[in-house]
Amino acid sequence: PSVVHTPRSTCAEEGYAPAPGIRYTKREPLVEMDGNLFPPFWRSSEVQILQNKWAAREGDVFVVSQFPIWGLARLLVALVEGGSDPWRDGLLEPIHFLDCMASMGARTFMDEAAKRQGRRFFKSYCIPSAFPCKYPFEENAKGQGPSPKIVVLVADPRHVITTMWTFFTKSKCHFFDGSLTDFIRWVASGKFRIFGEFFQHAVSWAREAAEHPEYIQLFDAGRLGSLDPKEVRAELENIADFLDIPRERAAELVAATFRRPAGAAEALAKDACSLPSIVEGDHLLEQTGRNLNCFENSLNNAAAEVHELWHTALKVWVTSSSSQLVQLARVSMKGMSSTPPLMLTISMKGMREHEAGTCR
Repeated sequence: PSVVHTPRSTCAEEGYAPAPGIRYTKREPLVEMDGNLFPPFWRSSEVQILQNKWAAREGDVFVVSQFPIWGLARLLVALVEGGSDPWRDGLLEPIHFLDCMASMGARTFMDEAAKRQGRRFFKSYCIPSAFPCKYPFEENAKGQGPSPKIVVLVADPRHVITTMWTFFTKSKCHFFDGSLTDFIRWVASGKFRIFGEFFQHAVSWAREAAEHPEYIQLFDAGRLGSLDPKEVRAELENIADFLDIPRERAAELVAATFRRPAGAAEALAKDACSLPSIVEGDHLLEQTGRNLNCFENSLNNAAAEVHELWHTALKVWVTSSSSQLVQLARVSMKGMSSTPPLMLTISMKGMREHEAGTCR
């Protein structure tokens, strides 16, 4: 695979080194530190400041996943912060992306975060040991209102890998040049270590959820990527229950998500890491069914060695203590037979196309 890196000379103070054994591109660089890969914005010294000095406050919601979310981030920000429109211009702000903002300056981030009123949404990619906040949460954060919560997003690893590859190759944040088959080989080999080893990342958070179920729970991002509004609503309502948010708000937001308004493209194009396909008219949320089919088609093009590596890698989840991860891995092992028919992976067109008569 072709992965970009930052030259050693620009990373010496942070202890970074180029990732070995990989051909690099000249675009956004990844950097290696302590055996793991990080995006170019990552500064461990700034994150450590947050770990030592920044405490979550009442009502804060941290969404953690190793994979990026873009349309889904819009839906969750609206749910947490009281919005009614997941398509709204300016809904996503830099401060929502905790790791990036913290790395650019922990003290500046803390000052800006302190100014925000009401419940606050933050997205992080970190494993528990690198979580950019005082953790476990302090008792003084658990007052009369909702306590701070961590929503851990997991999914069928085929969906996750395809989501990551799409983000790394097609968004404004370009970290990887190569086919999805190349990317699968990279992950299955165990060499993919962005924010930690791929399968161990979810396992580490599953352990935390088992120890602190009152403020950490795992949820299935794959269900949120369904093209069936009922399935999306059911999972978002589960998240709303955990966050002490009325289910009615979740149902309203899901309905709005499936109604693309006029002018959506202009609003989406302003997001920092938007995907061209979503801007140009695709469904807002990352589509699970289509990703599963893409993965299986690409895996079929891989050498037998990659198939063997893939099934071996899945055993990390199968042998874990998390029933959710076990189930996701077992479904993934079923291969193409567990993917939806292609006709059910085509997103519905919006009202604009319907009114223009071009929806057929």
